[in-house]
Amino acid sequence: MESDRPREIRRFLEEDGTKAPLPEKEHHRLLAGEEQILYQTGKHWIVFVKALLYLVLAIFLLAERGDLVRHIPYTSASEGAHAVTGTVAQQGGGERIVPAQTMDDIMRWAGITITWTVSGVCIALGIVLLFVGVARAVGFFSCQVMLTTKRVIARDALLGSFSSLSLANVESARADCGLLGPMLGYGKVAITMGSGRKVSLANIARPMEFERELFGAK
Repeated sequence: MESDRPREIRRFLEEDGTKAPLPEKEHHRLLAGEEQILYQTGKHWIVFVKALLYLVLAIFLLAERGDLVRHIPYTSASEGAHAVTGTVAQQGGGERIVPAQTMDDIMRWAGITITWTVSGVCIALGIVLLFVGVARAVGFFSCQVMLTTKRVIARDALLGSFSSLSLANVESARADCGLLGPMLGYGKVAITMGSGRKVSLANIARPMEFERELFGAK
């Protein structure tokens, strides 16, 4: 009866519709010996909503940086501003003050500096938010979380990351669904190892079920 459990769970995952199991050849590559998959999940579709927010903010910063710069208050110097510093020059036996830097020069260069600084920050921040938004959206397809008879496996094909946690070393696991998680079916699972190390699996589908299956496998 116990040997049929992985097959039943694989069928349940296909009917659930959130994410199908890995191909059989991927199973052989990730699993060792007689190890079998007991439960499998991945990122919830809520990551697309969060990704959209990042992308909208990124596009706003990149497209509207000119308007943001124009709304920064700085004062332009009027013509005929008095000299701030000067040098004494000899001319025809007399002396005169040669302005080295006037107030309008200071304000003009301050305005240029502020404009380029704010514009550069908006571009850099926009690119970062754009990258984060795309990465979150792609993560729905690239992230895989599996519970086997021996381990918890978290794999991200996009980042090339692979984590393996032995069930024998798992001390506790807690699912946190937040405010909307129980209604939409997503949340975070925090796993604490015996060494004190903590691993967080965020935005995964069916976190409560994953927590329950994890305790049942120990």
